[in-house]
Amino acid sequence: MRKFQKFVNQTNEMMLSTSDENGQPSSRQMRFIVLDDAPNIWYFGTAPDTPKIEELDRGLAAIHTMPTSEGMTIASSRLRVYRAQYKLDELADYYNAQVPGFMDSLSAEDREREIIYAIELKSARLDSWTQHEEVTFIND
Repeated sequence: MRKFQKFVNQTNEMMLSTSDENGQPSSRQMRFIVLDDAPNIWYFGTAPDTPKIEELDRGLAAIHTMPTSEGMTIASSRLRVYRAQYKLDELADYYNAQVPGFMDSLSAEDREREIIYAIELKSARLDSWTQHEEVTFIND
């Protein structure tokens, strides 16, 4: 868990892959935040009028973080995606600390409309130039 936390502390950017109703894959680079109590649950927001909403509401996805300077990445397809109970403004302190400038880039109207999703990792693959490890959080 300590190693996973180290990886998470060095990134806040992921490639989020979903698919449409026909199975056509779609990937989008996203910024995410982690709350204090659960490093395996990541939160991100999206506008309500994006086509990604329908794909996210299916609850299936895969993630891969962008490599750090040490080559660290986190990848998983064993996860659950769902709408979180938060409003964006409730997470403002986390966004300001973990993704500086993000909140400033949105108007008050955009912040109000933003839909917050959670990704709950059941397991994840941790990779770096020299380390390769699987971490399990939830057994099915």
